Amino acid sequence: MRSLPRLRRHAGLLVTGAILLTAAAGTADAAPPLWRLSDADTTIHLFGTVHMLRADMDWRTPALDAALGEADALWVEVPDLDDRAGIVPLIGRYGFDFATPLSSLLTQDERAKLDAAARLIGGSAAMLDAARPWYAAMQIGLAPLLAVGYDPNMSVDATLVEEARAAGTPIAGFESAEQQVRFFADLSPELELDLLRQTLEDYENAATELNAQLEAWLAGDFAPLGTALEEERAASAALYDLLLRQRNATWVDDIADLLDKPGSFFVAAGAAHFIGPDSLLALLEARGLAPERVQ
Repeated sequence: MRSLPRLRRHAGLLVTGAILLTAAAGTADAAPPLWRLSDADTTIHLFGTVHMLRADMDWRTPALDAALGEADALWVEVPDLDDRAGIVPLIGRYGFDFATPLSSLLTQDERAKLDAAARLIGGSAAMLDAARPWYAAMQIGLAPLLAVGYDPNMSVDATLVEEARAAGTPIAGFESAEQQVRFFADLSPELELDLLRQTLEDYENAATELNAQLEAWLAGDFAPLGTALEEERAASAALYDLLLRQRNATWVDDIADLLDKPGSFFVAAGAAHFIGPDSLLALLEARGLAPERVQ
């Protein structure tokens, strides 16, 4: 899920795993945060990911590769998020409302902004008129990222899943693709429309703001991400609660249960799930489990 901060603008990107990674490609000595949690017979590595990559970006480290190499199983948010045959019917079912044109919900100014954003990816407001607000927000959130050459089919998570499949490593997921789609499809009409309006309001700044967050992630510095996430929590408590707090509270049970199983496990989830007082790290520490930062 998506997973660097700016929940309002980028919440819809969760479904396609599309979070911007911009010009920080090739940063020297990249060391995104990695933690280890262990007991007598179990080791769990925890890694905060980002969900969109460019081909020349170097985010691998010896410590990360070693942790992956010893893993008996990989845990990710959704193991089959690259299954387009499965995702397309879900979008068709939950992403469109032909009875309520999007244009009927927006002001003239908002329709103009929607059209301008859609044209970044070769579309138009008219082409999105049957889309529900949450799905239109997802497309508009992607528009400035795709316009500068980023590929939503490339991500840290997808790379880890592909490598695990090739190695025959079992893959487990915290959620299904349908669950992730329904986080947005089940929003109240007011919150769903607010998500779109917020996306239209500041989509043009997406590349600039997220570039700074990416550079911090590559440097292993979560402080700027934490500040941005706090701003998002203050601006949209309902989305924060839905997309982070509630999900973390569920996922932490699965992670804690792994300690009852002998072996080595690698857990990869969006970076935002490891930030702040409601993070997976904080929830584990509240249970008397203290992950150790290893890079």
